[in-house]
Amino acid sequence: MQLAGKPDEYLMGDVNLDGEITEEDSSLVMQISAGTASAMDLQRQLADLNEDGNITAVDARYVLQIIEGIRVQ
Repeated sequence: MQLAGKPDEYLMGDVNLDGEITEEDSSLVMQISAGTASAMDLQRQLADLNEDGNITAVDARYVLQIIEGIRVQ
């Protein structure tokens, strides 16, 4: 996936752009998928972990799996 800016500056799943992937990122992905949080284009790209063009609960689950160490980003 081609991200805005330098690709190595961002972590897939780091939706709040704080440099870490945490439960807060998963929560934000859920909020974006539900339409209760807005997101910049970059955040939407980082939130779409399965790269299907949609932000859904599946992407939030992927973030949690990265945190748990059972999914590689």
